[in-house]
Amino acid sequence: MYGASTTTRSSTAYLTPESLPDRALPPSSQGDTAKQRRHQSSSVEDVVIQRSLKQPRILWNIAFPFSSAIVDSHSRLHLSELDTLATTPAIDKLTIKFDSYSRAQQALRVIFRAIKVRGSLPYEYKGSTIFLVTIRDVVNAIFEFFQTPLTRDEYASLTNDEAQTALRAQRKRVGRNAYGTYGFGDPLRVDLLGEYVRFEGVRITSFKEKSITFGLDLSRW
Repeated sequence: MYGASTTTRSSTAYLTPESLPDRALPPSSQGDTAKQRRHQSSSVEDVVIQRSLKQPRILWNIAFPFSSAIVDSHSRLHLSELDTLATTPAIDKLTIKFDSYSRAQQALRVIFRAIKVRGSLPYEYKGSTIFLVTIRDVVNAIFEFFQTPLTRDEYASLTNDEAQTALRAQRKRVGRNAYGTYGFGDPLRVDLLGEYVRFEGVRITSFKEKSITFGLDLSRW
């Protein structure tokens, strides 16, 4: 397991690229020390998402593990980049909040509001160990969040249209078993998205005070 739009608030704990080990940096950043040293201090407005995460150009249905994603010569995100930092400068956590303007994400926004992403790449900083967010952390968190079954109370809070969307998506996702009947079990969070389960990337949508607003882009599968 690996790793319509949404918004997110991140922590303000971030580091400049020159303070990080080369193995954590994307290939385009490695060895560019002269450029890095010109940026000895950073503000929250300096944070950018790696291009391969912002526009991955892959075929991944988030209802299934990232290992099922189709990556080809036109893709910007490759498996070798999963352990690189998700942002530059690095941050130790981020939160993806669901878009109030996306009909596909409306139910998710009302019930859950956000996906929490915490870093896994250890780094010693000012006498303590922090864990920085990698691309793998982001795609893992997205998949794991949407794999959680809906509780009875969550399902009961859905409108009739939302419930029907979830049931149709569940039938499509599970398919028929060897006996010709549909699989059973509680609908998952991902079923609330209906057909909007194709991963198109993560983006920053705005900066506010000391927090960053991100977005999760999904399209029709």
